[in-house]
Amino acid sequence: MRLIADEPSPAGIVLLRFRPLSPTEAAELLPPVFKTITLEGYFTVVARRDIRQRLLPPQ
Repeated sequence: MRLIADEPSPAGIVLLRFRPLSPTEAAELLPPVFKTITLEGYFTVVARRDIRQRLLPPQ
């Protein structure tokens, strides 16, 4: 991915690193996660047992 200096960073990016066991698993798993972490300004990777975050490049 190439960032262009004139474009602001997105509010946040979330990558799901698991294959849902049911059509509703992600919808059930994510709301509690989103209550405990800040998404704005971060690239967030959510796995079943782990959550990792990195700051997005500044605007």
